[in-house]
Amino acid sequence: LDDGAALAAWIDDTCGALPASARFAVETALVMALSRGRPSAGYARLLQAPAAAGTVAVAALLDPRDASDLDLDRAGKVVKLKVGDASPAQDARRVDLLDWGKLRVRIDANRKWSADDYDRFLDALDMDPAKLDFVEEPPADRAPPKALDETLAEALAAGHEPDVAGAAALVLKPALLGIAHSARLARLGPRAVVSSCFETGVGLAHLGAFSAAAPGDEHHGLGTFAWLKEDPLSPGFGDLLDDALVLDVPRAERALRRAAEAVLHGAAPGDAFEHSSI
Repeated sequence: LDDGAALAAWIDDTCGALPASARFAVETALVMALSRGRPSAGYARLLQAPAAAGTVAVAALLDPRDASDLDLDRAGKVVKLKVGDASPAQDARRVDLLDWGKLRVRIDANRKWSADDYDRFLDALDMDPAKLDFVEEPPADRAPPKALDETLAEALAAGHEPDVAGAAALVLKPALLGIAHSARLARLGPRAVVSSCFETGVGLAHLGAFSAAAPGDEHHGLGTFAWLKEDPLSPGFGDLLDDALVLDVPRAERALRRAAEAVLHGAAPGDAFEHSSI
């Protein structure tokens, strides 16, 4: 683990031919083994960071229908709102329901907006659109800071480096991009916001450990935990967060070690073990 760049190259060579989901599983298992059960230390090497933080702030993920029922005491300080299924004016009204004085708001339409839709959304907002934390993959460069998401995976799939010029943030999804690619992109300069793809608590705990070593002081996009009906991690990922949606990274790593030992011993992943030999 001493040479982060060499480790990233080795992981990329070892796992590069695998489908994305399989690659993520193998990469996280390799980091877990090589770091002897402290994946945040392994991810710190990959990210060429001096050390990993002990906590990670998480952004809440909201369906637009949830905006009016948001519990600010459990939402943390940053929320990401999914939009694009309603009209731009309706989406704007839902965004305006949020308490902009207490929250930083991120918007993601999953590329469903045309440039005209985007203009209508911004024009319909009561609040200043420039106060949005960022908008993911906007169809036009106007007003709020821009974040790149799908563009990153598309560029890598085409075999070339993503063009991040003009981007305020990169939304990094290691389950799609790979751990090694995500670590490299995180060092490019724009804000690095780690994001989940509806993984179970095991994957989310690894993403939390990765986020702990990522540069900057960000709220990372791990709020998909709230949408899980069941979680094989014990305790579940949501139980590893405090009321402000801050993840206890050492506790998450202990849960990962117990899950790994449970698998090695043939038990259900949710069964708890007191000690780990990993």
